[in-house]
Amino acid sequence: MIMVQIFYSILFAICESIFYYIVDGYFYTTLEQFVLSFLLSPFVLQIDRIISLYNYNILLVALMYPFLFWIFEIVGGFTLIYYFGKNNAWSYNTSDALFCGIIRLYYYPLFYFLGLMFHFIDVWLFR
Repeated sequence: MIMVQIFYSILFAICESIFYYIVDGYFYTTLEQFVLSFLLSPFVLQIDRIISLYNYNILLVALMYPFLFWIFEIVGGFTLIYYFGKNNAWSYNTSDALFCGIIRLYYYPLFYFLGLMFHFIDVWLFR
């Protein structure tokens, strides 16, 4: 499982860096983001695998991914704030940001497609 966690943490860092490049014109990610992805990815993957056991339509299953990512951001963000006094991994200051700027509602479609990608990679490589 550790190799899977490392794989998904690197994959997420690459996706995040590309997203920053497209939106802001430069590549960017943080070590904190990588560590949190490493620690929390087993939970997201296990939830996906459990739901997949019931053979639900993957497009419907992917609807849960934004909520899983937001839970990940809330747990990880507040954990960083608790231990370090701030969240260096990410911070949103837009009108759709919630939970002290820890989640952003605008990212629902992005997280949906990211969840689909993670699901298919998990099925193809690790099951």
